[in-house]
Amino acid sequence: MILEDNPKDAELEATQIQRDGFRVNWRIASTKQEFVDELKKEKPDIILADYSLPSFNGMAALKIKQQIYPGVPFIMISGKEEADFAIQCIKAGATDYINKGRSYLLGPIVRRALQELQIYQDRIKAEKALRESEQQYRLLAETAQDLILIIDLEGNIIYANEAGAYYLGYSREMMTGMNINYFLHPNSLSVETKHREEKINLKGNNNHAFELNMVDSENRSIPYEVSSSPFIKDKKVMGVLYIARNISKRKEAESKLRNSMNQIKKTMNATIMTMAKVVETRDPYTAGHQRNVSRLATLIAREMGLSANEIEGIRVASLLHDIGKLDIPSDLLSKPRRLTDVEFNLIKSHPQIGYDILKNIDFPWPVSQLILQHHERLDGSGYPGGLIGKEIQLGAKIIAVADVVEAMSSHRPYRPALGLEKALQEIQDYSGILYDKEVVKNCIYLIKEKEHQVSLEIVNMI
Repeated sequence: MILEDNPKDAELEATQIQRDGFRVNWRIASTKQEFVDELKKEKPDIILADYSLPSFNGMAALKIKQQIYPGVPFIMISGKEEADFAIQCIKAGATDYINKGRSYLLGPIVRRALQELQIYQDRIKAEKALRESEQQYRLLAETAQDLILIIDLEGNIIYANEAGAYYLGYSREMMTGMNINYFLHPNSLSVETKHREEKINLKGNNNHAFELNMVDSENRSIPYEVSSSPFIKDKKVMGVLYIARNISKRKEAESKLRNSMNQIKKTMNATIMTMAKVVETRDPYTAGHQRNVSRLATLIAREMGLSANEIEGIRVASLLHDIGKLDIPSDLLSKPRRLTDVEFNLIKSHPQIGYDILKNIDFPWPVSQLILQHHERLDGSGYPGGLIGKEIQLGAKIIAVADVVEAMSSHRPYRPALGLEKALQEIQDYSGILYDKEVVKNCIYLIKEKEHQVSLEIVNMI
């Protein structure tokens, strides 16, 4: 089953899987209703879902899948390169995640997902066998590669499978009778106790897996993902059944992915700073302007309680908000006299030029839109679109205030610095008219009441 609004992309994904030796029969859906209808027609072996569709998205599809076919593997496909986003998908229940630019990895990922499905199905069978017959369960459990434990009400191990114990460096006999705490890392003691008590008291989600760090016979900490359920005998809760899988390799992969994304982020930041410096070299009178605007805009966004992701988008956009001036003649930027109407109209084109320069870069934030809108004003008197009120994005409203405060406080070729007090008076006088009230309020509060937290360049404007 492929959730995709582009049939060619869906066909390409099916072809990539076929190249890895699979026989593929596939169906496609592009809307929520089509997705639900197709699922009800026939249970798929695996689902490939594009994260972003015009009227639907992969996360919503994942929730629907979990309700209808919780065991079916679900592969999230996206153009995003963020490690945290990939981890978010996995934690939400996706089997795996792949970037669209790496479709050649689809075959191996599908193979692994189907193998994990088989292991999952085997685990479900083992749990059912335990409920039906302890003897039959023991036979299945002994052949399982996962660590299977039955813990009594006090945390003592009353059963451990041989294979699971072996991978921790113990025998089944050595583990049986010992308290589970002996085999847990100190940071996992309270976690295990909490989950055990929930299962004993028949609380919590029986399908919810949690993570523990166990300690092997050589005192090495090993991460495990644990599923649990009450151990019932003669209709009475006697303890807890744990089925624990070693996830060391998955943790290593997550760490490598996170490190890789951090490196990409560093490279992107360096590129952004370089672009910002290029703009400043064309206009020496405003050297440092973009950086100062970015610092102030970031502080305002943080003071307003925006999310870390929103703040980062505002930081990046404000660092580049004047990039459109690259297309403006440098002698015009540094002209020591007031500009003519024709010249000013040329200067006013820089938000549109900046948007055109950056619109095709796939930032994880609306950078080009914020740059396009940073000279818009609430009453529609701004440019280039004459937007009003809610048509202007909050990030652009923040950058607009920071831009005005920094520009008025600094020297320009055609006038001396007006000073921070006049800049603050300007945004206060036109609060709710040109500038967003909340943004103005937080900007003034930051500079006048929390100046010790504002960066040196901004404080020195006072």
